[in-house]
Amino acid sequence: MRTVSQIYFRIVILVLILDACKDNSAPKGFYISKIVPTIKDIYQIKRLNDSLEYKSSYSDIILSNKDKRSSDVVMTIFENDTLSEFQKLKVYSTFDETYFEGKNNELQSKKNDTLLVYIDNFDGYSSEGVKIKIFKNFYKIEHLVRSDIIYREKPFEKTIVKSTYLELDKDKYSVNDSIYGKIKCEYNYTRGTTKQSIKLSGFFRTKVKQNLF
Repeated sequence: MRTVSQIYFRIVILVLILDACKDNSAPKGFYISKIVPTIKDIYQIKRLNDSLEYKSSYSDIILSNKDKRSSDVVMTIFENDTLSEFQKLKVYSTFDETYFEGKNNELQSKKNDTLLVYIDNFDGYSSEGVKIKIFKNFYKIEHLVRSDIIYREKPFEKTIVKSTYLELDKDKYSVNDSIYGKIKCEYNYTRGTTKQSIKLSGFFRTKVKQNLF
């Protein structure tokens, strides 16, 4: 016959196992990133110093052409039997904002703990790429489409991730910190009647800015 102490011990072990599983499981729609502190020292990251950042026609948020490249990420898009490849992708990052109404009914904003990393081909007018939402060691992938076209109604959008992998140099960042990472993902993207199959792969680096614009 089992003693009370044996039963209690088994219960304690079970609770610890359940807590560990809970801490290591990602929230719905999120994935777990891999922390690799030495990633900033690898050849692929250092090689970005060998070429200059691609400069768009206008935009203060894009690094000028005196700066080193921020990524070697390659994005391929398959749509209607047509394959397009984009290599001149830029990276920039900031913390997400929560908006609220102030005392004088003025709209105010406050930074939260969610870090936003943008990897896209912004040319000053439009862009296509990916937005990575990072919270602690969790992240979420969203396809990013921006344009100066104003729609009367926002098109329906949906990103379905098939596979994804993200390496970062650490799990906590502050403004002005550098981020070093590696991304590899494959997903399907729907926007209105447009359906695309997208792959993204490569290394990147960026510095967290106070404001994106």
